[in-house]
Formats: sequence, C-alpha cells, structure tokens
Amino acid sequence: MQKRALLVLVLSAFGLSACKSDDPPAAPTPSDESIIEVFREPVLTPEAVIPSRDSRLVGVEVFPSRLVFTYDSPGASVPGEGAVVAGVEEGGYLRRVLSVTEQSPTRFELTTEHAYLVDLFEDVHFRARFEPARGSWVETGRVGARTDALGGSFNLIDDLPISEHCGIAPGSNLEVKVDLSPTFDAEIDIFRRRGRTMRVELGGDVKVSVEVVGGAGIGVNCEFEIPAERLPSREFSNWFLVGWVPVVITHTIQAEVKLEVGASVSAGQVTANAEGGFGFRTGVSYMQDAGWSPIGTASRFGSASLDLTEPGTATVTAKFQPGISYLLKFYDTAGPQIALRPWVEGELTATYCTWEGTVTGGLTAALAPKVEVPVFDISLVEVNFDLDLFSGEIWSGDGTFPWCNDGGVEDSGVTNGNDAGVPGDGGTPTDGEVADPCSTHSTCAECNRVEGCGFCRASGACMSDTRRAECGTGWLDSPSSCTDCSGLTSCDSCVRNGFCGWCPGQGCLNQSTDEARMCSGFQPASCG
Repeated sequence: MQKRALLVLVLSAFGLSACKSDDPPAAPTPSDESIIEVFREPVLTPEAVIPSRDSRLVGVEVFPSRLVFTYDSPGASVPGEGAVVAGVEEGGYLRRVLSVTEQSPTRFELTTEHAYLVDLFEDVHFRARFEPARGSWVETGRVGARTDALGGSFNLIDDLPISEHCGIAPGSNLEVKVDLSPTFDAEIDIFRRRGRTMRVELGGDVKVSVEVVGGAGIGVNCEFEIPAERLPSREFSNWFLVGWVPVVITHTIQAEVKLEVGASVSAGQVTANAEGGFGFRTGVSYMQDAGWSPIGTASRFGSASLDLTEPGTATVTAKFQPGISYLLKFYDTAGPQIALRPWVEGELTATYCTWEGTVTGGLTAALAPKVEVPVFDISLVEVNFDLDLFSGEIWSGDGTFPWCNDGGVEDSGVTNGNDAGVPGDGGTPTDGEVADPCSTHSTCAECNRVEGCGFCRASGACMSDTRRAECGTGWLDSPSSCTDCSGLTSCDSCVRNGFCGWCPGQGCLNQSTDEARMCSGFQPASCG
C-alpha cells in the first residue's frame, strides 16, 4: 500500500543543523499550501552522507566547487573523499567530495563536484506539490531587491519603465500587467538506483492585461521590447523531508516583454481595458523505457471594455507578448526548462452610440534543456519540445453609451455570449430575483480565482459558496479541480497527469473532486 506523508514546507519549522540527537527529525505539521507524498521511503546509497544529522555541525558555507564545514568542537567525523553530501543550506547542495583540507581543528574545506539524485538515493518515490499562495518570492537581479508576499498571484513586470519607451502625451496613460498564479508539481521515482522516472510541471493561471487612457487629439502609439536580462527574476526556495532526508527545491521565474499599442480619439477621453489569460499545465516527463515526453493543456478567459466621456469616435489596439521562463532545481541540480509564450491582442472601436471589441490570443510552451547539471545522469539534450496549447478568439462583446439610450437612462453596458439571461441561472435576474455576483464568471478557472465562488460542473455555472448544496457532488472550488480527467482512459495516462488519479470502476478522476475523495482504491501516482 502506498504510504503518504503530508509535510509543511516552512523553513522555520525545521532546524536540522541544530539537532542534538541521532534520531531522525520529527515530521512538520501538515499544510494546505504544500503537500509531499512519500510512496516509498528513501534508501540512501552507501556513499551518501547527510551532514545535518551530525549534532556537532555548526554551519555549512556553499561555494560553486567547494563546501566549508564548521563544527562546535574538534574530533568531528568529516565526510571523506568519495562521499556524496546533501543539505539545504544557502539554497541547497548535492555534491561528491573530491578532497578534504583541514583549515583548523573545527573547520574543514571540501572540494566538490556536482552529484546526481541517483548518487544520493538508492531507492525512493515521492511527489512534491506546491501552491505558494502565502509564500514569498525573492526578487533578484536588481539592486535593492525586495521580497514580495504572494496573495495568490503576482505581477511579473512591476515598475515596467514604459515612459522610457513610449512618448506618453499629457493626459494619457498606459498600464500593462502580467499576473501569474503558479502551481508546481514534481515527482521522482528511483528504483534500486537503475530505474528512474521524473515528472516536472508548471501550472496555474497567467493573465495579460492592458489599460489605455487618452484624450481627444492625443493618445498613445508605441512599440517596444524589453529582454529578460533587463528585468529582475523571482526565486522561491523551500525544503522538506522525504522520510528523514532533507530535500530542497528552488523555483526561478524570469520574464521578458514585447508590446505594441495605439489609440486615437476624436472627442472626450477614452478609457479602454483588455485582458486575456490562460489556465495552463505544461511540463515534461521521463520514463525509463519511453524517454522524454511533453505535457500540456490550456483553457482561456478574457474580457474588455471601452468608455468615452462624450460622443465621438475612438480606436484602441494593443498586442502584448510577455515571455515567462521557469526552471526547477533539486538541491543545485537542474531539471528541464519550461518557457511560456502567451500573447493577447485586443481591438476596441467606438462610433458615437456603440462600441465593440474582440480579444484574441494564444499560448505556446517550449520545453528545452538547461546547460547545468541534470537531476539524473541522463542527457537533457533530447528534451526539446514546442507545444501549441491555444490560439484563437478569447472574447468578443459590445456596449452602448448612456447618451444614446431612451430617456437618457444608462444601459447595463456589455453584452456577449456569456450572459444568457435565463431566470434562475445566476445570470440576468428576473423581477424580485437577486443576481449571484459570482455568475459573471463563465469558466471554472476564472470562477475559482474569486474568493467565495465555486464552479458547479452539473450546471456549468459559477456560484457563491453559499449555494454549494444546490450543486451536489460536482462542486469545484480550487483551480486544480478544473482539469477534466475523463478523457484519460488508461490508468497509466491518468496518473501521469498531475491533477488526476485512477479509481477502479470509475476511471480517471480529478484528485480535488468529491468522487476521488470517496474512492477507497484511489491511485494518484502509480498503477497496481
């Protein structure tokens, strides 16, 4: 039977370097944010040493090709030549010791080279899932870097220097954002050191938005590109226990920006907003007999609006193409690199009484090798996939300005295919009926980004949490629960999907659903 250990990934809850006992460290308290599932307890190789288990170790200094160990008294048992050492200090290290030099009776310098996970683990199978809604990302690559607390998402391009690239006329404004709500999923299976399986996935939501404000006779017209090296990267490191073995994972995200925008206004002032985004899951998996294969799915969401202060004509166009690069490391050994390429283009026009607009977009993912030491002693050169996850229309709609309505009464504004106006469906209310505020969100992913809302699979409607009883067992109340697993017809394809698991007799189910929780023989990660 598979054994699961739910462990919190909070650094302050540990303290291995200060441990004064030979007993394995106690398991931390479970957390809703991060889950570690241990399917087979770790067995280390004969060469493996976990320095933090030595109660006399005071600290470890980590350098590219050496480590410096400091002990609290002479006579410590220092890892010798050929030992494979692993620890979580300073972002983590996994090294093979080449030589040892005594600097003092309590201080030793170890020259090292990078090692692989198979040099550390003889046998292990674990899965690490992270949704760092309340974690912290450290901004790097900029003087005076800061740490940003996450509130479920963050803007990848804070303080974008638009004024340096666009001649913004007085009375005009241009604001662009790329909001990312990431989730991470990685699974490692090493069987007797020879068999190995690896899966690394990046998922969540990415939203691209543009707002343009311009007055009559003046506006915004520019095109610019900012390469990745001119924008700061974000890093997030956490560590956890697999059995009693500490493992550290570092996530690094880097962005780049390309924007084209134009606006013209004949009268008054225009305010135009367009946004488009994607719920996505992409990554790569390695299986011993099958080699590398890509993983990728996507759903879309979007909206737009245009407002004029007085009758006139206006045209606003914008195309935003951010690039997002993600790299995961176990200790200081790299997995494949994932590059997301979302793009969103909005076109809005107004002619005195009415306005109309469309938002189109696309999402591609590139999975490529990273020129660093790979997690396994397996070449990553062959990892080179391009996935076209979506391309097409995201949204279309229109509206009427208040000065054109009968009697001067302001119209409700936007009409599109998402507002069916059916009584009782949470859309446009009938007389005496109060509309559900969650009903304005049309997709599962969009619905679950809003606090207090959940998606009812049976009706296909977004509803307030207070109406959950109306839905029954098809209630989806987290971004990960939105993935449709029903199309995966075999156990093997099902468990390779990061959000799905196999239930004998029922088939492939999303792990976050009530059906999966009620399945007694549910298999989330392997078949058998």
